[in-house]
Amino acid sequence: MNYLRVVLNDVPDKGSIPHNGTLEVWIDGAKGVLRDGIVFRTNEKYVIDGLYLDLLFGSTKVNDLVKEDTHLDFADITVSDEPIGQ
Repeated sequence: MNYLRVVLNDVPDKGSIPHNGTLEVWIDGAKGVLRDGIVFRTNEKYVIDGLYLDLLFGSTKVNDLVKEDTHLDFADITVSDEPIGQ
């Protein structure tokens, strides 16, 4: 199972910025990254409200361009505001 979990830090209160955000990544069932204490936002206007996939294959240099057809499969993507069982 592969997944990415992002928990934003709490909204700052009275000028104090909480360092309690989390980033967790699992790849093929193995934990790849777990970082706590992250500051993702410094005010309440920053929220997670979508998913954006940005992909780049190859290069801008002609000799580095991908020379064969390539595809990606984004099946079984789940977005949730609650933890999802592993």
